[in-house]
Amino acid sequence: MRIVPFIMPSTRIIPAPSLDFTVFETPADDESTNTFIVIHGNAPIDRAKMIALMGLSDPRYWSEDDCDFKATWADRFGQDRARMRENWTGFSGVDQEDAIIALSMGPIFDRSKEHLVPADKAVVRVRQRLLEATRALEKGHDPVGVGVDVSDVGAPDVSVAQDANWRAVVPHHGIPTNKGQTVRELLKLAS
Repeated sequence: MRIVPFIMPSTRIIPAPSLDFTVFETPADDESTNTFIVIHGNAPIDRAKMIALMGLSDPRYWSEDDCDFKATWADRFGQDRARMRENWTGFSGVDQEDAIIALSMGPIFDRSKEHLVPADKAVVRVRQRLLEATRALEKGHDPVGVGVDVSDVGAPDVSVAQDANWRAVVPHHGIPTNKGQTVRELLKLAS
């Protein structure tokens, strides 16, 4: 089981066996987003290896000179159809794949044409929380999560029984409020 904590409004921690990826998706304007990734673990991180792992070592897609993702519909995002025999997407690296999926939808996607499935439940929940945060701000209130200490939020990548409750794996996670409590304190209040 992999638990990916989401920290409002746009941060998630993706666990891997020996390191974690903390990803900040930050809107740049109404049609584009900046992605910042912090890779951390118990051993030194090989930057070149991580860039290759993410599929960003190909200059057709990305360059450290400007950090812009360059794939477009003009060349079908550089998809290698022959490579699909070894990798079903024809791309190399999860970040490359994620960026291409996002870009392929166009600058503003009409969500009324979206076909969500049960696996998209987390997407629906995040959208609900973001709308709640927007409404709170419109009323002059802090959105959920402001002032909450998230220093103890972890992202385990562990094997557990199929019928296990994920909350037992990370008992210190919870739904934060804007009253400044830590996640642990909130769980004590809830029990």
